[in-house]
Amino acid sequence: MKLVIQTQYKENYAAHDEDYVHGVSEPYWKFKGGSTYVVPSYEFGSVEATQNDVDNLEAEICFSNECAEEYVLGWSVREDNSRVCKDWETPTIMVDRKKRLATGYKTIRTKMKTVLAKAIVAISVIVLFLTVSAMDYRDKVAEEKHYAHMVCNGHWPDYANIEPDCKTL
Repeated sequence: MKLVIQTQYKENYAAHDEDYVHGVSEPYWKFKGGSTYVVPSYEFGSVEATQNDVDNLEAEICFSNECAEEYVLGWSVREDNSRVCKDWETPTIMVDRKKRLATGYKTIRTKMKTVLAKAIVAISVIVLFLTVSAMDYRDKVAEEKHYAHMVCNGHWPDYANIEPDCKTL
């Protein structure tokens, strides 16, 4: 069994106004979605005990201030293989009922490996770009030396009007 907690998140758009005074001005709340929290391997005892567990977790997952608020909409106890949200949503898995979270049924280690792999790819692309740029620069310098050598030795006319310094060759 698993405990599933649904929350609602809302923002007070009036709090962004310069003349807004909390508790005096009229708030303008807009509902912005919510979150799904899952406590895996939950042992259901009674409704009262589960409500007590939800109340204890509420302090970790909910908040309220003059700008925004997130609160518990409801909870349910479900079978381990049941879906808890839509495919496009990502539930937050609460491990050991603490706020050590692994998001989207992935462990933190897997997420770190993904981030590390992306960083390695990004660094590889940067190194490759710098290597190619350095090679391009060396080719341009070699080309200019070859041009100056050919013009100074009279094999080519100075068709690029560079007027190379033949004394330094």
